[in-house]
Amino acid sequence: MASISRDPGGRKRILFIGPDGKRHPIRSGAVSQKVAETVGIRVESLVAAAITGTPWDADTAAWVRGRDGKMYDRLAAVGLVPPREPKPEAEPAALGAFLDQYIGSRTDVKERTRINLDQARRNLVRFFGADRPLQSISPGDADEFRRDLLNRLSENTARRHCGRAKQFFRAAVRKRLLRENPFGDMKGCGVRANPSRLYFITRDQAQQVLDACPDAQWRLLFALCSYGGLRLPFGASCLAVGRRGLGA
Repeated sequence: MASISRDPGGRKRILFIGPDGKRHPIRSGAVSQKVAETVGIRVESLVAAAITGTPWDADTAAWVRGRDGKMYDRLAAVGLVPPREPKPEAEPAALGAFLDQYIGSRTDVKERTRINLDQARRNLVRFFGADRPLQSISPGDADEFRRDLLNRLSENTARRHCGRAKQFFRAAVRKRLLRENPFGDMKGCGVRANPSRLYFITRDQAQQVLDACPDAQWRLLFALCSYGGLRLPFGASCLAVGRRGLGA
């Protein structure tokens, strides 16, 4: 017969004689007397089934299935239920598959941003490999990735790709796929000015560009930008015209 013992703080223990003939306690926590008595009744049913070698009745089986992990483990520790089987470990997330999933989920970005994300993905996969587990990439690996970029690309382009890598891995942390972001403490991931790339166009060069413009509208646009300081979103087309005019 199970009995209820009261501990300080309103906690209860169910005391019973197990199939081995020894007295065992099961802590039920700070529950009401009624709940503790219900646990005691179920424990008595489990003990009887263990002694007689008979299966649990339907109500007892349903009660056992409804126990949380902590209570189930307490029952298993005294031999009233079989131990829980360990859950199979989830396959570690692979870099390539995660990046594809993340970029595909970003339906909120514009096409240009998606192209930039794809470029950063290609660089990460090129360096680490598509099958590299996310968890295996360390801050030291992130530093090596940055050095590889600097050996192949301009500094600002490398900064952009590192910033996007930091964005990717931050999303993995928020998905609980990683505990920490290997790029998390990397500094200098923003674009900065490069004075060495500044170039002053002389009046003669500007005139060559004007002469190469295909019509009056293009000449007006170039003049407004060159002499009036107007900024217009036609940089690529204007650059092509300028190269033709300068013979580049």
